[in-house]
Amino acid sequence: MGVPAERLGGYGDRRANHHVMIRGTFDNQRLDNQLAGATGNSVYEKAVLRVRDDVAVGYPVNMSLKQTNLFPHMVIQMTAIGEEAGALDAMLFKVAEYYEQEVNNSVDALASLIEPMIMVIIGVLVGGMVVGMYLPIFKLAAVV
Repeated sequence: MGVPAERLGGYGDRRANHHVMIRGTFDNQRLDNQLAGATGNSVYEKAVLRVRDDVAVGYPVNMSLKQTNLFPHMVIQMTAIGEEAGALDAMLFKVAEYYEQEVNNSVDALASLIEPMIMVIIGVLVGGMVVGMYLPIFKLAAVV
């Protein structure tokens, strides 16, 4: 029930900002450096910078992503479709939305698994307190 690292690489509130920057008029060098730093993961940062360098010399984005061996197959396929359709920004945004939803579902499932354990722990603590309070009273009653 873990969330794979590739689902978390680049996940965050910055997703929408980067979508706006990709569609806007920001220079690619600055944009790519910000995207690489946004992952918060040095392995993915190096991969994004490598993709940037490959694309700068004319290599397709999807092929460069594939060579890194880090990105899921679906991301590579969606990138290829986006490149062919001329809507790479829209496809990347859809991929980001998909993985964001997947991470949210994983977190919700994990929370629903932890909740019963927390209830048991609280029950044991409360039960221990009750026994601790009433045990001296029972011992006192046994003496009398």
